[in-house]
Amino acid sequence: MHPSKETTYLIDRNINYTNICTINCQFCSFYRPPGHEETYTQTFEEISQRILELEAQGGTRILMQGGVNPELDLQWYSDLLSALKEKHPTILLDCFSPIEIDGIAEVCGLSTLEVLEQLKEAGLDGLPGGGAEMLVDSVRKDISPKKHAAGE
Repeated sequence: MHPSKETTYLIDRNINYTNICTINCQFCSFYRPPGHEETYTQTFEEISQRILELEAQGGTRILMQGGVNPELDLQWYSDLLSALKEKHPTILLDCFSPIEIDGIAEVCGLSTLEVLEQLKEAGLDGLPGGGAEMLVDSVRKDISPKKHAAGE
């Protein structure tokens, strides 16, 4: 609680930049496997337009997530963050769930720490909280068998 009993808020926006995913979580009706006719990956300009709409409403942060998309490499993510920071320097970029970071690391053959360091250098401010729906590994294995264990 705020010491002066003051209530605060922020305006943010969720952006789902791609629905391509290889994890196949049972509860997710959002994802499409690679090659499916309903897949999409937004362009940098489409994502930037969504941020412009947020800025017009006084927003200060985006929460951007998608799927584990094997078609996107670390350079794509780094270029995206750099472009967004250049066009929207006051917007906090909380992007990519921990499972997406794992997926990027697998695609590029780097550790998750190396991926996070490069993304931070490109403009990443933080990670959103998604991707940790189940922290009990036995339940997680049943619902999302392709996700890493909760402790990772």
